[in-house]
Amino acid sequence: MSHRPPSAFDRGELGALGTFVPLASFLRKAGEFPVYATLCALFLAFGLVRRRWLGAALITIVEMLVTWKVSDAFKLFFDRPRPPIWFAVHEPSASYASGHATLSLAFYGFIAWLVWASPLAPALKRAVAALALVWIGAIGWSRLALGAHYPTDVLGGYALGAAAVCFAIVAYHASIERFSASKTFA
Repeated sequence: MSHRPPSAFDRGELGALGTFVPLASFLRKAGEFPVYATLCALFLAFGLVRRRWLGAALITIVEMLVTWKVSDAFKLFFDRPRPPIWFAVHEPSASYASGHATLSLAFYGFIAWLVWASPLAPALKRAVAALALVWIGAIGWSRLALGAHYPTDVLGGYALGAAAVCFAIVAYHASIERFSASKTFA
């Protein structure tokens, strides 16, 4: 990221600017932290009832909190100005990387991976993965449609979210191995 003027790729905003603003506004709200906090609380409650999901729920919560703070740190470090045209609430934070894109991929990507790695039916796994991809893509698109980000902000957010999913997967596997080892020697 640099403070040079946006490239042609960013200026084009992929033709999304100003399209379907009511839908984009809904998706903006759906990609905000209170929604993720609510979903994490529900997942935690589910994990408390279905104990085998508790570790996944706790890792999801930690992943979201850490990813949120890392995303904020990226914004402070890069301090990229937002695009000049807005179709929604003007957000005060910097533009790079898109927090909405980051958190959507981190949360829904990890949930999709958890479902994919579970013993559920293959058709259900494919449906959840497809739904997650569409939802993640829609939230990223909303940032462009509302003029809140440049395309490279959204792509950078997706890269950061993908890294968060990778770390969450490693943490999940490490917790399973630790749990298995403690059961073996107990």
